[in-house]
Amino acid sequence: MTQQLQQTLRDSAIARWTVLILVASMMFFAYMFVDILSPLASVLNDTLGWDQGVFGTYASAEYILCVFGFLIFAGIILDKMGVRFTGLLSAGLMVLGASIKYIGISDWFDANNIVWLNSWWTAMPGSAKMAAFGFMIFGCGCEMAGTTVSKILAKWFKGKEMALAMGLEMAIARIGVFAAMAFSPAISEHFAVNGQPSVVASLLFAALLLVVGLLNFFVFTIMDTKFDKQLVAIGEATDMHDPEDEFHVSDLGKIFSSKMFWIIALLCVLYYSAIFPFQRFATNFLEETLMISNAEASGLFKWFPILAMVLTPFLGMFIDYKGKGASMMMVGAIIMVICHSIFAFVLPLYPSKTLALCTILVLGVSFSLVPASMWPSVPKIIDEKILGSAYCLIFWVQNIGLCLVPMLIGTLRVSTNGYVVPMIVFASFGVLAFLLSLALKIEDKKKGYGLELPNKELPKDLPVNRGLLKMVLLSPITFGIYPLVVYTKISKEINIVASKSDGLHTMHYLLVLLLSGVTLGILPIVWTHRICSRIGNELKRRGIDYTFGASDFWLWGVLGALIIVGPYIYIHKFMKSMNLINADYNREMNDAL
Repeated sequence: MTQQLQQTLRDSAIARWTVLILVASMMFFAYMFVDILSPLASVLNDTLGWDQGVFGTYASAEYILCVFGFLIFAGIILDKMGVRFTGLLSAGLMVLGASIKYIGISDWFDANNIVWLNSWWTAMPGSAKMAAFGFMIFGCGCEMAGTTVSKILAKWFKGKEMALAMGLEMAIARIGVFAAMAFSPAISEHFAVNGQPSVVASLLFAALLLVVGLLNFFVFTIMDTKFDKQLVAIGEATDMHDPEDEFHVSDLGKIFSSKMFWIIALLCVLYYSAIFPFQRFATNFLEETLMISNAEASGLFKWFPILAMVLTPFLGMFIDYKGKGASMMMVGAIIMVICHSIFAFVLPLYPSKTLALCTILVLGVSFSLVPASMWPSVPKIIDEKILGSAYCLIFWVQNIGLCLVPMLIGTLRVSTNGYVVPMIVFASFGVLAFLLSLALKIEDKKKGYGLELPNKELPKDLPVNRGLLKMVLLSPITFGIYPLVVYTKISKEINIVASKSDGLHTMHYLLVLLLSGVTLGILPIVWTHRICSRIGNELKRRGIDYTFGASDFWLWGVLGALIIVGPYIYIHKFMKSMNLINADYNREMNDAL
């Protein structure tokens, strides 16, 4: 039966994870560009006369056009024209906006003294106006790209590891924040002119990376075109239109009338309004609160996305297989309230770098919990044909907050001459986000949307095509995530095929990893020995002519490391053994139908 199923690129792990890398890299470069000037706020003040009020207005510019309707229009484009056209358009807008922003802060612009830009709204320097204009265009492309990528992953990972893919995409994108905080000051210092750090050099570097992102998305369009043809061939789509169902503007009413949509949209705007605007001011906040240099402050805050980057894929995997998405949003909101309260009340009294770093890292945990659970929840409450518009409308509501909050924080910073009140505002957003996540869980329990249920659709037939080559190729591409997925699945599959006969139960692989530190690394060794022994016994029980057991683990996996190729031989034998057992189990189940 398995051989008769028609396969598409989506069924190829290599293909769908390659798609993830292509689109996630574009978002990585976009996130890096967004925050490339954040650690240089004091340099902008010294060189271009941008005070914190000006910087806050400039930061808000990214979202202005999105707030005034562009994202609604972008959602219609996405659902009408499809992900390929919309993605290329968004990547092109990001490059265009970045180019205009570069011109605004360039030496050429400063030397030509564009008088008319300085003749109105004199509190805002001409360079800031030009940079803000470019940032507006970039923001349109960036927000459109974010919704497009969400729909791409929903399409390519449907019935697969959707939450893991979305979590991994967010993790990769957030490395962009780390890269901006880590490299922007260094690049600026390296290309300093007359002892003055160069803001232009950092911005140009990030802008060139956006061009690379555009090229990556073009490669994706080639793969997606082939995928759509396959969908037509197997009857999942029609060649009369793009594979997404035909969209009508009137369908927007279904979204606006959805109570769940508004709960998620408001939760989104409150949560992200306490995160992204905080990123803009975090470096300056640490400078003033801890009385440290700009470089030291950037060095501390660059670690903010690290725990988020590490945890988000694991949380996505957890949601795929265990669920509990609504509960995770609640926990994330609580953590955010605690962290911003520490910034507001504790850190000013005890200005410790260690306390600041620990709080920043814990805030990163919140930054992984909420997005990892929120975005994969949207396809559960919204019809697929209007999913693009739903994502765009959520981003639109979010952008209203992201546009207004930086201006509010900048104004409060100047009027109160400190960051206590701004941090209280951020904490209050967290409280409201918690209440909305609680409402979301209650509504889900009433209506049964499945937000607390796993995303992963268990296949009827267990996989029989795992091998050494996939493991070697996909391990580095997925940053080590693929082996975790494989061993997690195998730890469940061996229970499915063998527990009824041998009465044993193999521990979940992720639990083994979590307990590894507590057992000083002994548990993973014991677990591997036992599962290899169990697989060997199951091969014998089923009468399969292949030899494998715990001895292969010790001889090839451990001692074989001395000859380098040993562990690879062990992995090959391990995978082949499970393939044979799964194939026999599949035949057994199919014969019973």
